[in-house]
Amino acid sequence: MSRIARTISTIALVVATAGLIAPAAQAEADGLYPHVVATTSSQPGTGNLENDVFVVPTARGDRGAWLEHRALANPVDTQTTAVTGRAISTDGGIDWTFNREPLRTMADFMGSTPGGDYPAYAEAQTRELIERYAPSILWNDISWPTPLDEELRLFADYYNATPEGVVNDRWLPMTPERAALRDPERRKALDALLKERMKNAASRGVIPQLPPHCDFRTPEYAAFDRISAKKWEATRGMSHSFGYNRRDTDADYESVESLVRSFIDAVAKNGNLLLNVGPRGEDAQIPDEQVARLKGFGAWLKANGDGVYGTRPWKRFDGKTACGIEVRFVQKPDALYVHVLGTPASNECVVIGDDLPVVAHATNLASGERIACSPTGDGVLLKWSKALAAGPAHAFKLNLS
Repeated sequence: MSRIARTISTIALVVATAGLIAPAAQAEADGLYPHVVATTSSQPGTGNLENDVFVVPTARGDRGAWLEHRALANPVDTQTTAVTGRAISTDGGIDWTFNREPLRTMADFMGSTPGGDYPAYAEAQTRELIERYAPSILWNDISWPTPLDEELRLFADYYNATPEGVVNDRWLPMTPERAALRDPERRKALDALLKERMKNAASRGVIPQLPPHCDFRTPEYAAFDRISAKKWEATRGMSHSFGYNRRDTDADYESVESLVRSFIDAVAKNGNLLLNVGPRGEDAQIPDEQVARLKGFGAWLKANGDGVYGTRPWKRFDGKTACGIEVRFVQKPDALYVHVLGTPASNECVVIGDDLPVVAHATNLASGERIACSPTGDGVLLKWSKALAAGPAHAFKLNLS
């Protein structure tokens, strides 16, 4: 099995902390993360969030604050805390301690990567993370400040230190074209072009530009529209903001139904989900709205995790029932899993498709009930004993052995 398959393909849900820099001792005293605990449990699917997620610490955010550093001093003093975990995230493209220019437009954002001493500083800090913590996943954000040849040497040293490690796709190296965006006049021209493109964009999400090298893709508030041979990770917050926004109300957050369904859609296309958890700044506690969605996610995974963990895409990712409900497919060597993204009104439904396997029985994962499964002219009829309770999705296992 490839390095990328071993490292990331079984990840069901990744929860990333957004820029926490509280000191380690006080973090424990203040009850940091009472609801979400970093874990490397080998027993997923229990519904306990400690088993169903692991935390990706943000080792450095765009304010230049590192969780812990010794390799190279930053001009700004920062508080520190220890980094632990299987994955580490860093923001290599922006550091406001080196570049304090306000970011008013997308082009300002794209042209804000500092030069001068910053590239050496960012690389030294990243090398220290690799040497001290050997993260399985090195997750950079925005872009990278060094040229390609220096970046590839960094990757080579990372892979030599962590043979099964993987890097994401937000390592776009510095080029003369990117450096030219430090000129305000050039940014004006780019902003005009981007504004015109956004008018016709089908989605407000972002799919990062493919860099010269990466192990997996990370569309943000977006998804691929087909099965991707290359592993990918849907990346989003629970609301419109990627971190905590005190102005958000419950109505600004995605529902559990929407989050679970988009997650299943990603898994069916060879993806997984990175879901940001944004603690409040004043007390480092996770807001109730976010906790409710994590618990809802955990409850669904407890009942249906067998249809997610260790699965791979089928020959097609989508379908419908005869009553119009969207369906997603995944598989294991001995089973096809049918995820119905809604709740049928009666105690049966037909999943449309003449390519579906003919089996005598299927299993409702949530209840464990063995249900009737029979071919029809349109596809396969699934029939259970009583009406299903409303839920984000219902998973059925068609045993092939």
